[in-house]
Amino acid sequence: MFEQGLAARIMMGVGGLVACLYLVIVGLLLGMVANEDRLGGAVMLFVLPFALIADFLLRFLTQELPAMQLRPWLLLPVGRRKVVQAFLLADVCGGQNLVWLGLFLPFTVIIIIGGHGWVASLLLLLACQVMVMANGVVWTSVRTLMEEHILWVFSAVAAYGLLLLPMAGGFGVYGDLMEAIWQNHLALPLALLWTGAVAWAGSRLQVSAAMKEVQGGKAESEHAVGAKRLRYLERWGIVGEFLKLEIKMVLRCKMVRNQFVMSCCWTTLFTLLVAYSPLYQTEFDHNFWCFYCFLMYGLISLGKVMGAEGNYVSVLFTRKEHILQLLKAKYVFNSAMLLVPMLLCLPAVFSGSFSLLMVFSYMLLVCGPVYFCLFQLAVYNKEALPLNQSLTMNRKSNSGVQMGWGFAAMLVPAAIIILPYKIFSPQMAYLTAAAVGLGFILCSPLWLRNIYRRMMARKYQNLEGFYATR
Repeated sequence: MFEQGLAARIMMGVGGLVACLYLVIVGLLLGMVANEDRLGGAVMLFVLPFALIADFLLRFLTQELPAMQLRPWLLLPVGRRKVVQAFLLADVCGGQNLVWLGLFLPFTVIIIIGGHGWVASLLLLLACQVMVMANGVVWTSVRTLMEEHILWVFSAVAAYGLLLLPMAGGFGVYGDLMEAIWQNHLALPLALLWTGAVAWAGSRLQVSAAMKEVQGGKAESEHAVGAKRLRYLERWGIVGEFLKLEIKMVLRCKMVRNQFVMSCCWTTLFTLLVAYSPLYQTEFDHNFWCFYCFLMYGLISLGKVMGAEGNYVSVLFTRKEHILQLLKAKYVFNSAMLLVPMLLCLPAVFSGSFSLLMVFSYMLLVCGPVYFCLFQLAVYNKEALPLNQSLTMNRKSNSGVQMGWGFAAMLVPAAIIILPYKIFSPQMAYLTAAAVGLGFILCSPLWLRNIYRRMMARKYQNLEGFYATR
């Protein structure tokens, strides 16, 4: 576990530095645009709501729900409201909220150099940072509500819908409003007003959640899946039974359900961003984001493949080749789920942003070599994931081999596409990708059996890891 934790910390550190570098570059570019068009801080105010949405989504991967940390403190003779407020304050002042200074600081420096007032620029910097800190409270509130029901995730749509409401009149009206806020130095007062409202609502919500926790909460209802609705899977034999298990885990287990919802949300965001946003209109952007729409689901759902099954892996070894049948069911299930991004990409096809051949070839490419690489992780994953905890509670302990297969899943398909794309034509690249993907799909029984044999060779080593972490 020490080697896995060390590799994970190194990769997270490198990823954090790269992310900060990207933010600095974006901040410098936005500052140059602001100076060139003499718009000043209105440019950052225009971009800020979209940065807050990105920050909200990224917190699902990096942040822990404070309610999980509150439990030991709720039994002490301390006012629950004070405990909740202390945790919210510690969360607001956390280091993760300082990452976005990589975007705000370079922008502020550039517009000050460009001749805009340094007092107004510093007030804008403070307003942006206050909004990011308030965003942490919004995320915590939404995640607490999601513990009650997953559909409460749409409360985030209401929160950010208020920030983007002026855009209903068009980008021109929205831009004029941001420029008026900048010219009249209203950014900081509005940010403080928004933060006060969010903090008041978030504090009351957390106190209510803490009271439910002390009182035992309400019994969770069972959302059982009727046997009749899944009876058609019985024709597939043992593979059909494991397909039933995959579907029931998505519906009943919090961790698996959160993975599923997160992957669908990211896929929808990427698809809408490319299909309807004026930001990504080059041919390279269309290819990159179209491929990423299909890749995202596999990266999230298969990054810890066999982790959920680690809780009952001993049962799977009681009958011969049950692990192999489970791998086949997982492959069928995850391949079928690619129909979701396929359908989401159809509006982009109708609008002319994507071609139908490109969408279809990328779906086959992900079903083929990408899933081939991701399923190799089944051999090396030996950490059981808690089924009824949040996704943010994962320990993120990956070895170098696991990270290597993860990078291969992203880089190998790119290599398959780039050469024919540069040498011949886009159509030839798409046909090549479709042919390679179809070849891997047809050979899936062979490489799934190879994975099964290697898993059996490491059976006792993996069992030890599953027993130690469940």
